[in-house]
Amino acid sequence: MFNQLTTTTLHHTNYYRLILAFLTVLNLSACDQHQETVHSDNSSTTIILRLGHDMPADGTIHAAALKFAELVDQRSNGQLKIEIHPAQSLGNDHEMIAMAQAGKLDIIVPPTAKLSSLVPAFQLVDMPFFFMDRQQAYQVLDGPAGQALFLKLQAVGLTGVSFWEGGFKQLTADRAIRKPSDLVGLKFRIMRSGVLRDQFSAWGTDTIAIEFANTRQALADAIVNGQENPLGSIYNMKFHEVQSHLILSNHGYLSQVLIYSNKTLDRLPANLRQTLLSVGMELTAFQRSEAQRREQDYLRKIRQTPITVLELDARTRHDLMLKSRPIMEKNRLQIGTEVVELALQTMDQNQVLPKNELIIALDADLAGNSAISGLAIRRGIEIAIHEINDKGGVLGKKLRLIARDNSMVSARGLDNLKRFT
Repeated sequence: MFNQLTTTTLHHTNYYRLILAFLTVLNLSACDQHQETVHSDNSSTTIILRLGHDMPADGTIHAAALKFAELVDQRSNGQLKIEIHPAQSLGNDHEMIAMAQAGKLDIIVPPTAKLSSLVPAFQLVDMPFFFMDRQQAYQVLDGPAGQALFLKLQAVGLTGVSFWEGGFKQLTADRAIRKPSDLVGLKFRIMRSGVLRDQFSAWGTDTIAIEFANTRQALADAIVNGQENPLGSIYNMKFHEVQSHLILSNHGYLSQVLIYSNKTLDRLPANLRQTLLSVGMELTAFQRSEAQRREQDYLRKIRQTPITVLELDARTRHDLMLKSRPIMEKNRLQIGTEVVELALQTMDQNQVLPKNELIIALDADLAGNSAISGLAIRRGIEIAIHEINDKGGVLGKKLRLIARDNSMVSARGLDNLKRFT
């Protein structure tokens, strides 16, 4: 009797186990189907990204950031939302750059000078009197030199998308500046940048690196006598209210870089990554156009205030350019001679040469293993040309050097010779 009951019980137990196992399999299958459904529903999940920048909310950079957020929302069908944090509300530029590297901040728009401590090659953009006009700046930054700079950003965990315009920099000071000697002895606020420090040192001034958000107070407290910035920054940060003179110098170009965190891009599906990249590139034209449109309005409004507006004459600009010439050679190796040559060649290719100039062509290794020799030859020619031109040129004509890099590659040398002829 006991054995029969035991056998029956075991049969029932095995039966229940089979049912339990079957139900478990059904349950697991249902769970898998739910997970797949949740995963497929991710296409409609809203992803919020944060964008931080250092400019005020009524500036051009913020206006472009708002347009950027709008377009990203539209193109992603609401899957991507951009939260914008202006005026260093998330930290200063160096802090935001570090946050983006760590994946704690998704998008940043720092000035090139703020990137130079991380990637020294970005000092190229801050060279004084490097770009003659904004079109030349666009050609360089949108060309091979700009792409080379973006490639260097990849090595530090960041993806550069486009160069946004800050504009040409002007000087403000607590006294009139009409000639180079008027700068001597003044103390200027600068961004933390070796090139900018060299620039003002060459002009005979001292410098203090001060955060952008603290600059107005430093000017008001006379900690510094002056500063440099585009008109938009001068007006929106109200620097003109604590300075007696605005000097229209156009001595340097300020660009801000739209950058994504690589860690953020890696977390996104491919289609959303592409949306961010394409919108960022597309928005460049809008941002630059908006910057140009607002610039004249800023100047008009500044002229309506008590500040005295001066414009550097041609002779003063020329003298400051002469003082600034050694800065490129001093920083060339740190910037990277390849990046420098890519920029210079782009500028040479796109400029219309005056008919009253005599052209000297140089084909040499300017970026390869023998670059030191090639650069020495180039520098010697440049010094000679400057001396000759300062004395009136040759037969009443100025000399101009056009140099192209061959990197010791014969095919490049032949191509250079074809371009020269």
